[in-house]
Order: sequence, then C-alpha cells, then structure tokens
Amino acid sequence: MQEQNSIKTATPDEEFERQLEERIAAMEKEGYQFPARFGRKDYVSVAVVAALCLVLIVIGSAL
Repeated sequence: MQEQNSIKTATPDEEFERQLEERIAAMEKEGYQFPARFGRKDYVSVAVVAALCLVLIVIGSAL
C-alpha cells in the first residue's frame, strides 16, 4: 500500500483566511503606518488615464 502523506495542505479558502487574519493583526498594531490618502493630483491622474484609455479604445474600434 502507498503511504499517506502526513503533511496537511491548506485549501485556498483556509490560506486566504490565515493571510487575512495576519494582515488585520498587523494593521491593528500600535506603530502601523497607513498609506497616504489620494490627493487632487492622484484623482486627476486617474481621470486622465481613464480618458486616454477610452479614446484609444474608440480609435482602435474605428480601424
């Protein structure tokens, strides 16, 4: 008979839950530094990139 592998592998859902708990615990620590909020330049940059993508899609569909 074949030997059963004694190493238990976690399912993707279990791995996700483990990672989630680790990250939440890290964020709840006293010295955790959150990333900076989006500023006006960031929102303008996102809007420009989105508009450029739409323009390129329209140009590409006309070819």
